Amino acid sequence: MQYATDIGEKIENCFLSLSPEEKTAVISHGVAVRFSDLNKRHFLALSKIRFFEEKHCTTLSERLKL
Repeated sequence: MQYATDIGEKIENCFLSLSPEEKTAVISHGVAVRFSDLNKRHFLALSKIRFFEEKHCTTLSERLKL
């Protein structure tokens, strides 16, 4: 796992060498990618909930009360 540690250190050193504006740009792009991924996961979770509710003719909140 030393290889992964070395790569991580190189990436961190490269990031630390960036100007504040470049760091902000990198972080902003990372946030956009992460937000997109979370939206996809949210959509998938909602579709699974809808499928469950239609299949069992109930709502998830009703089932959780039981």
